[in-house]
Amino acid sequence: MAFVASRLLDMKHALVATVLLAALATAPGGARAAPFAYVPNEGSGTLSVIDTATDQVVGDIAIGAKPRGTAISPDGKTAYVSDQPNAVVVVADLAARKRSRTIAVGASPEGVGISVDGRWIVAAVEESNEIVFIDAQTNAKAFAVKVRGQNPEHAVFSPDGRYVFVSAEDGGAVDIIDVAKRAQVAQIPVGVRPRGIAFSADSRRAYVAAETSNEVYVIDAQQFTVLAKLKAACAATASSSIPTAVASTCRTAAMRPCR
Repeated sequence: MAFVASRLLDMKHALVATVLLAALATAPGGARAAPFAYVPNEGSGTLSVIDTATDQVVGDIAIGAKPRGTAISPDGKTAYVSDQPNAVVVVADLAARKRSRTIAVGASPEGVGISVDGRWIVAAVEESNEIVFIDAQTNAKAFAVKVRGQNPEHAVFSPDGRYVFVSAEDGGAVDIIDVAKRAQVAQIPVGVRPRGIAFSADSRRAYVAAETSNEVYVIDAQQFTVLAKLKAACAATASSSIPTAVASTCRTAAMRPCR
């Protein structure tokens, strides 16, 4: 029994560490591109530029009415930010620190994600229940995939670029899009009001925070099954990223196997 308890504790700590590391690289709200971090501000309609060496705000970029999801290109030169009331994704030049263009995506865009190679940008569009794919080479909408879950909140690429995982905020599920097929291929039931999503570096595991049920779901990202649930002490909001949920989890409960 001592060995089993110790093993479970080690597994819990390993999972928490993996989630934290993965989330730092794939957080759908704020984003990083060394040596800066970028945070959207709904109230001021700006994107704050933070120097990660000093933890100081060194600039603000005017984005629009209500910036939400943010993704940064791999070369650190471009930001893609959803402007919810204006139904667009704003493209910002990070060197010039100004908007360069807008891309119409549909009513109420939320989370924005980008593939590791920078080829595709995705925006979760709530009103149409779609994930819009933007071609980074043309900065234009290429296609959209309808998802079954209601109110898509975040859309996050797996590190290998094969899949996009989408949290259905009102559907209690994660929708999975096969990028090559340009279609939804699976749906995984999770807890109430799923929000932030992160992946392990090898694309084998995904981690989804369910706000209302206070849980972080550990998902086999190849077989599309739930492996375990981490119970959080308080609301696993993760409205902009997974670490909020995991920080609560780390202070409290052990891993619970699925039933």
